[in-house]
Amino acid sequence: MPTIDSLDLASLVNNPQSIAEALEDALETTDGNIGTLKSSAQTKKDDIDDLYDAALIAKNNIDALYTSSTSTENYHTTSFDDSWVYWNIASNVTGEGGMRIQRYGKLYVIHLAISKPNMAIAQASSTIKTVSNSDVTLPSQLVMMGPSNSFFASSEVDKVTSLQFDTNGDINIYTFNQTGSTMHVIGQFVGIDQG
Repeated sequence: MPTIDSLDLASLVNNPQSIAEALEDALETTDGNIGTLKSSAQTKKDDIDDLYDAALIAKNNIDALYTSSTSTENYHTTSFDDSWVYWNIASNVTGEGGMRIQRYGKLYVIHLAISKPNMAIAQASSTIKTVSNSDVTLPSQLVMMGPSNSFFASSEVDKVTSLQFDTNGDINIYTFNQTGSTMHVIGQFVGIDQG
């Protein structure tokens, strides 16, 4: 490779690209620091490009999390599976009987006002409803909504030991019908999709 001293400029006349490349090669050969600086600068540029790409991915993930955490949905139904029925507790309050699912980001709240006649006095479990993604966004993991509800009336003692919202849309209820033949459920159940 030629050095600055041995560079034959006469052979490079009228070819600017060739002159630039020859001069660059000669400078790198004459002073090794220039070549090292060029290589180091390229490495730094590559590092900056990698940091930019990582920052852009992080920003997109934050935007997606913000969007999902602030989105809300509301679903109401009065039709159920496994012999559960809509229970209109107060006829002057419309829209609160049955089941209402409210979603705020990963937080789910299920309001229930339902009953099931002809139930044995025992612990039981059943799927009260299967909802779809077109009804409400389904959780990505099983949402445990905890126990709630003790209903006491003359000759009735009914308890809910757990309500669960599964990823396939099943809403499963676990009950204890202590006395009487009808299982009553009235209450609010809350859980977080931790997926």
